[in-house]
Amino acid sequence: MIITFVTHHRFSALSQFNWGICFISLIGLVLYLAPIDDSWARGSSGSKSSGGYSRSSSFTRSRTPSTRSKTDRTLARQNSASALDRFDSAVAAVTKARTPSTAPSLINSFGGSNRTPSFSNHSSKRSPKIELDFDLELPSNNYSGGAPIANAVAGVASGFARFLFSLILFGGLVLLVIGLVIYLIWRHRRAANNQSTIQQSPTRTAASQLPARPAGLRVGMTIPIDPSAFILAAPYTAIQTPEAATSSGLLSVTAVSTVTSDTLNWQRLYLTDDEQQFFQLHFDENKQPDECRYFSLLDEVTPSNEDEWSFWLDQYEGVIGWPDFQTKDGQLYQRVWAAGDTRIAPRILDETLDQTDQSQLRRRLRAMLYARDTNAMTPAPPVEYLLVAAIKQNNTAWVTLHVGIDIQPAALQLK
Repeated sequence: MIITFVTHHRFSALSQFNWGICFISLIGLVLYLAPIDDSWARGSSGSKSSGGYSRSSSFTRSRTPSTRSKTDRTLARQNSASALDRFDSAVAAVTKARTPSTAPSLINSFGGSNRTPSFSNHSSKRSPKIELDFDLELPSNNYSGGAPIANAVAGVASGFARFLFSLILFGGLVLLVIGLVIYLIWRHRRAANNQSTIQQSPTRTAASQLPARPAGLRVGMTIPIDPSAFILAAPYTAIQTPEAATSSGLLSVTAVSTVTSDTLNWQRLYLTDDEQQFFQLHFDENKQPDECRYFSLLDEVTPSNEDEWSFWLDQYEGVIGWPDFQTKDGQLYQRVWAAGDTRIAPRILDETLDQTDQSQLRRRLRAMLYARDTNAMTPAPPVEYLLVAAIKQNNTAWVTLHVGIDIQPAALQLK
């Protein structure tokens, strides 16, 4: 009786231990798959401001100023296509994860005509009886203690068989959980790597891959410009009027650059040696300008450490790519290149700059375009733009904020 009692409780404890380990493993899997809100950690460790700029504590969506720019519409649609690809990938991953488990097959695999040990009375609601073939030489019935010993040995054999079956089943379940976790980690890393490749890979940085520059755009060229557009914009915007536009009416180009992003490209005509003012033009298939904007520098920030850079470029809360952007004077601009109320990754722009000494500079920009209504009457500009960019050039990096307005391409009188 003592042997039977000890054996029964030993295998009961082992069974409870196995199911406890299984339960802990399932909890770990749920915690891995569950989204974790770690914004408190990022908020406590990352910088909440940089260069006098701070992220608004609450976000209120207002209307994004409408523009007629083809490039703005193309960039917005490209971002929408990227979001759709990420959505499809997420749906596929969830569908794959919800595929019925193969764990029952571990139990069924014990079936068959040659299985050992064999189970009988499967239709019974009671626990299956295990039939074991043991050759035991028990004492004769004349020995009064023979029956208890035989019962104890049979109990030990029955408990061992149950333990062996439970161990095999538990091992199969653990392997299944581990395999599922490894598969999900692999899918997550592959999706992250693909997204990083799309966002970070250089686009057309080699000079031989750059689109052909329209004829007439060169360093040192002069542009006659009507100053009325800048005079009308002055009361409603923060742009700085080119000095030459109010004197001789001729603007001298100090540098010309080509900016590329996927299939789009622009030409920039810089008007100052410090590159604070420039025209940005887009040309159609016939090499005719169909879009022109003038930008002037509003502010420049040089983040001093990783925390300040996280304020600008953090994957979740970076202000470049945030749905709106507020400048130091309190003006609030809405994101142009993508709709939505959550942050998106900045647009990767590659710029190749030709300077007056015939040298070339290449730099990468992580940028986002914002805009606001000026509420000005025609012919004053109805929209003011804000271009925010984190720039990396050789071993230097900084953040620029340029404000801009639309300019009629014909006003530049390009030939």
